[in-house]
Amino acid sequence: MFRGGLAHTGRYSGAGLRAAPRVAWRFHTGGRIFGSPAIARGAAFIGSADGYVYAVDAASGALRWKARTGGRVASSPAVAGDRVFVGSYDGKLYALDAASGTVAWTFRTGGERRFAGRHLHGFPPDAETMPDP
Repeated sequence: MFRGGLAHTGRYSGAGLRAAPRVAWRFHTGGRIFGSPAIARGAAFIGSADGYVYAVDAASGALRWKARTGGRVASSPAVAGDRVFVGSYDGKLYALDAASGTVAWTFRTGGERRFAGRHLHGFPPDAETMPDP
């Protein structure tokens, strides 16, 4: 759990790492990556600002498939069963087949609502109004 538990103390009961992790592979998309990957079915599913959702083999880093959306993908995908769900800046939620990347269906949302506020996410300065990144 984030920061070691509900109290967010940063303490973990498990043993520490025995050796520093090493990069196993790298994969480059055609744009920036803002969300976290979803790891399931032996793949890493990741959205990119180039408008694609990528399925990358988790062991080798090889591309399995990529699926085009109508806009940037800044959200983190979610996986349930044989579907990958991801929101796109085109205002749609996409349900993709996890094995092939084929679009199973789309749902038009109300689109993104941008807002600003003070001390968002704890970033200083406290009194400055800033847009939500």
